[in-house]
This record gives sequence, structure tokens and C-alpha cells, in this order.
Amino acid sequence: MKNTRIRVSFRTSIIALFVGIVLTVGLALLYLSFSRVNAIVRTAASSYLSTVAQASADRIDGQLKSVRDNLDILRGIPSVQEADISDNLRFYSLLASMLRNNAQLSNLYVGYSDGSFLELDFIDRSGPEARKRIGAPDGAKFRLFVIAKLATTGALQASTAYLDDALRVLARASGPDDFDPRKRPWYEGAFEPDAALLTAPYIFHLTDNVGYTVRMPIGSGRDGVVAGDILIGEAETMLRQQGLGGAGMAFLFDDAGRVIAHPDLSKWLSARSTSNQLAALPRLTDLDTVGATAAIEAWRRTGVSEQFFRDRDGREYLAALRPVVVAGTADLRIVVFAPVDKFYSEIVAERRSLIIVAILLLLAALPAAFLIGNRLSLSLRILSREVDRIQRFRFSTMPRLRSPIREIDDLGRSVYTMRSLVQTFSNFVPKRLVQQLVETGDSMELGASGARQPSCSPTSRISPA
Repeated sequence: MKNTRIRVSFRTSIIALFVGIVLTVGLALLYLSFSRVNAIVRTAASSYLSTVAQASADRIDGQLKSVRDNLDILRGIPSVQEADISDNLRFYSLLASMLRNNAQLSNLYVGYSDGSFLELDFIDRSGPEARKRIGAPDGAKFRLFVIAKLATTGALQASTAYLDDALRVLARASGPDDFDPRKRPWYEGAFEPDAALLTAPYIFHLTDNVGYTVRMPIGSGRDGVVAGDILIGEAETMLRQQGLGGAGMAFLFDDAGRVIAHPDLSKWLSARSTSNQLAALPRLTDLDTVGATAAIEAWRRTGVSEQFFRDRDGREYLAALRPVVVAGTADLRIVVFAPVDKFYSEIVAERRSLIIVAILLLLAALPAAFLIGNRLSLSLRILSREVDRIQRFRFSTMPRLRSPIREIDDLGRSVYTMRSLVQTFSNFVPKRLVQQLVETGDSMELGASGARQPSCSPTSRISPA
């Protein structure tokens, strides 16, 4: 049986090779370029998110530091040291000035071990619901709540006054009489050596709002605490601003795994609170919808502040973590995370466009590939036909084929030389014998009588002339 072999034309081979090389090189370059771009984007995204996380931590640090510094000033003034809190307009003016200059504060207050207490609230910062709840009159900017000892009996008496922006009294009321500062979360534990500057969230007594308290013991022989409240809504607003356009999220947590601040923490607490009892703080797993807990655990193991992780659907995220330094023993950390594709979505779109452009360029190059293939194969076809004519002793007068391609030019010269030799040789030897020699590939040898003869056929022997 004859061996069957697949034969492909030279033109087809050239075109296929050309297209294959263009595809391979083009796609390889696209892959390498986009791999490099993706690596650069990931690095840039990591750097950007780290900057956002650091800026967020610095902002929280700045807010806490500002409140801490104001509280440090308050606990050192004589009015606080001496518990001179009744009808002390200069002291009230100082508190009002501190509230105006610290937008994150809703109030400032001071409580003593004997039950004395003073609180100045910036009413508008507690929201319209709280304003309605406490019955603040129109035009009231501040509420002053004082529990002071009566000079005559030494008994504690509570009173509330509503003040305008110039601290003029608009209305007065007695009470409430059920408030004891010594039993509030901000007071309890404030004198411990490792007491945290910032409390956990809890429900504020008079407004029923949820927030945090920054507190400091008075010291200097006086048992008391100065403090200020930060509404949880302020922290939520700040964290939402770090959400990177809605694609990412930021929240505060502590080393115990509790979420201290989160864009949706107030909703979560409200859904779980019952009858003025605040629900326990959520754990990381309660509010983690994308798997950021894994990044936090990896950060704790490795100390690397930037971590990549994937959610349940396989979407890749980048997280950056930073400590809140001023919080001290509260061990607060902020994490900011966002999907990685947010940072190079435009690049992905551009990649699709470039692939389409590359395919169009390839299609546009196909005519050139056909032209080159035809030009190269035409020369070879001409030479092939010329060799075939030489084999059949049908000599043409075609001039020597010339080509800018050296190998084809050399082949054309060889074919031309071969045609001349065979044509000359056939003038002296019978054409049938030469044709037989060409077809069989036999060589000629000298016979016994001195003539040349084919080596394989006795009938091909040539007698001397």
C-alpha cells in the first residue's frame, strides 16, 4: 500500500505561518502588557487604599484627640476642680465654645462621686427626633442640665434650662430626678488604671440616641469624670465617606472582634434592641458580608496591613488596616476594603477594545499575507513547472528566474543551469536513455568495453561509437 501523506501548498503554509506568528506574538504582547498593567494597578490600588485607611484612622485619631484635649483642659480649670457648676455663665460659655469648635461632639458634661452633675447639649446635633423628645422650645440651641447640692440642706436638686445661641435662658424646668451619673457607662470604670479613653456604644440617657463617650477622670484629689458624647451617626457618616463610591466599605473593630463603628451599625442595633436595652455589639462575622474577616485574620498572623481576599462569589477584594492610636487601650482598628476590579474596570474595558482592535488589524493584514504567500509560491510554482518540463525533455525558453529572496534566486539559477546541462547532454545521448536515467535515478558506469552504462539495468548499456 502506498503511504498517504497530507500535502499542503506553500502558499497556504506561508499564510498559516504568518497568521500564527501574528496571533502568537500579538496575543502574547497583549497578555504580557495587561499582566504588567494589572500588577501596576494592584500596587497602585494597594497604595491608594492604604492612604485612604491611614487618612481615615488619622481623621478618627484627630477627632478623638481634639475631644481628649478639650477634656484635658476642662478637668484642669478651677470650676471643674471645685465643682462650681451652678449659675456659672463663664463656665457655660467655655463649654459652648468647645461644642461649636468640635462638630463631632453632641455634648460635654462632668459628673462627681457625690452625684453632682452638669451637662451642656448642642440640641441640633442630636437630630429632630431627640429635639422633639426633650421638648426643646423654638430657638433653643443648647440644653443645660444641672444636678447640684442645695446650699441649705445639701440635698441634690436637678434642673433643666434651654438656652439660645447667646446662652440666654428661653425656658426652665425641674428634673429629671431619676438620673445618677455614677451609674452611667461612661463613669463606671473610668478610674481604672487601664480604662479606655473611648467607651463602647450605649444609649444616651436624655436623648435615647446611641453613641460613644470620650471620658477622662478629673484627678487632682477630686473624684469625678469629664466626658463628651459622639453620636454614632457621626461615625457612620465618616465611614460611609470612606466607602469609595459605594463599592467599598470601612468600619471600626477592636481586638476582641467586636464591631465598634459601621455604616449600618445603628440599624443593626435598633433591630436587636428591646425596651431601652442596647443590644450587645455585633461581632465581625455578624456584619461581614464579603469575607473581610479572613483579611483581618491574615493581618493578625502576618502583620501585613494590605490583604487581598475573595468573597463567596470569587470576586477579589483588597483590604487595608490601620490602628486608631489615640483610642489607646480600646485597641481600635479601622479596615477599609473595596473590590479590586473597581480600580481597573476601565482597563478591563480597554483590554476588550484592544483585543478587538488586534483582531481587526489581523484581518486587515490577511490580504498582505495572501499577497506575500502568492508572490513566494508563484516563484516556486514556476520553478516546479520548469523542473517538470526538464524531466519530460520539453525545454522552454524561459529566462532564468530571479528573486529578491536569496534562496529562491539560488534555486532559479540551479534550475536554469540544470536545464542547460540536460539539454546539452541530450544532444549526445539518446533522449529515451536520459529520460530513463532521470526517472529511475540510476547512475551510469563504464562498461567492460570502456563505455558508460547505468548501474542497475543491462539494457541501459551504451556501446562505444
